Amino acid sequence: MAANRLISYFGEGRALDSIVPADIDRWVIHLQTSEYEQATIGRTSRRARQLFTAAVRAKLIHENPVDGIRAPAQHNPERTRFIDRDAIGKMMEVADREWRLILALARHGGIRIPS
Repeated sequence: MAANRLISYFGEGRALDSIVPADIDRWVIHLQTSEYEQATIGRTSRRARQLFTAAVRAKLIHENPVDGIRAPAQHNPERTRFIDRDAIGKMMEVADREWRLILALARHGGIRIPS
């Protein structure tokens, strides 16, 4: 998605070595003034940094224009929910074996399960 957002903003024909830190600053402002959540902006900024770091390592560009950009946190407390034992029990009753194991490990084993 970061690559798509970069291409959407800069255009498909834009050369990597023509993108400078000031361009990235304007891109980040564009993301912030769009309808993206802070978590999405943070994830997109981090992925863009990874993409440009890979380009530096491949010697396609000399420096990473995303270095120095501070990505917002991805944590969104509004999405945090506590799922009690009764709710997990009801889900486990209707889940197949694989999902019962996933639910048990997540709820009772404390293992984080990405969504």
